[in-house]
Amino acid sequence: MMKAITIGVNYKCNLNCTFCVLDKNIKAAEISVDDCKKNIDYAAQAGVETIIFSGYGETLLYPDIIEVIAYAVNKRVFKNISLYTNALALDEQMTENLLNIEENDVTRFRLFISATGYDYNVYNSFQNPYYKDVTFRDKVYKNVQYFINQRNQNKVKIRAVIKYILADENKHDFLDYCRFWEDKIDEIIITSLYPAFNQLQSFKSIVDKNYYNTKMTLCSFFKTGVDIAPNQDVLICCNGACAVAKPIVGNLKKQTLSEVLNSKKYKDYYKALEEFDVENMPKCCLDCEFLFFNEYNIVVTYSSLKQYLEGLLNNKKIDKNEKIAFFGAGVILKRFLTALDVVYDKRLFDYVIIDSFKEGRFANKDIQKPSKVILDERKIIICSDTYFDDINNSLNKLGVEGILYSNYLSKSA
Repeated sequence: MMKAITIGVNYKCNLNCTFCVLDKNIKAAEISVDDCKKNIDYAAQAGVETIIFSGYGETLLYPDIIEVIAYAVNKRVFKNISLYTNALALDEQMTENLLNIEENDVTRFRLFISATGYDYNVYNSFQNPYYKDVTFRDKVYKNVQYFINQRNQNKVKIRAVIKYILADENKHDFLDYCRFWEDKIDEIIITSLYPAFNQLQSFKSIVDKNYYNTKMTLCSFFKTGVDIAPNQDVLICCNGACAVAKPIVGNLKKQTLSEVLNSKKYKDYYKALEEFDVENMPKCCLDCEFLFFNEYNIVVTYSSLKQYLEGLLNNKKIDKNEKIAFFGAGVILKRFLTALDVVYDKRLFDYVIIDSFKEGRFANKDIQKPSKVILDERKIIICSDTYFDDINNSLNKLGVEGILYSNYLSKSA
């Protein structure tokens, strides 16, 4: 079942973010109110759980954004409705309009704010590279804090989340940012730059892809949902970062959403990804890191990261020149590596990541069991509580020993 759809409502934007891959010269019209409501109706009929108003431009510049959000909320069938914004247009009137959307017990409404940078120079380098107006950063911070204060005073349940893009260029700014927002916002999300951004921009994701082995799973973006552009094109997957390259599988001016999802074109793409049929996969999928490194894309929350950061900050005995092999997959590994790279210069570490003892071959890439030669010269850190004994027993058969990540955090083992 389709879990989510992303609806792009417009192309117009009030910032010119360095990392954005969308064509700044697009002049296409915004989606009509009727078409947007039809998309919401299609989603309800298809059993979609989440509606994401995001996009191709700044959502709050869409003049009917309040009307279409309220329409989706009042359907009382969606579990989640999310609105993504850079908050520059989140003024007092917009705050009042958002807070006046009638709540219900079925749908959770969340506001996601993209605002990277506590330091003015960092904010300008990411969010506002051409205007270089320091007042933009102050306006965004003021708008978000006003929204939170009004929400709390009026006891409205809208959850506010702020997102920080972590890269080599700004990790010195990260802790100051988190300390400022920690007691003001509901949650801070830390994310890496999407693969498409990395291919087109100079910014580099903070976690190197030093993978000796990879975990191959059906891409979560593709199997989760689709992206509907303002011109009603339906594009595979709900990851907006790939919007410039994703194949079009239908158009809602000519088809219903159910017809698109049941079309031969969509099903063929889905089957190719599910079976890792590289001959028939969309080219954008073959070029996307998420296909190969789905488990390792950084999307973590600051609240879940704090224990790892504190453990590393308090550990003054880590030899930054040591060679490490990380075993594990999932959230523990994400958090550990994110914290490690914030606290230390990752270029001083020589590390590999091994997620299993499987072997095989995919897309002409050899997936091999870890070699004792590789492991002998490395400190082996196991990033798993549940499978620590199983992994360590396998390592013991190779004549090596691993340590639990929490021991590495608490002391130099």
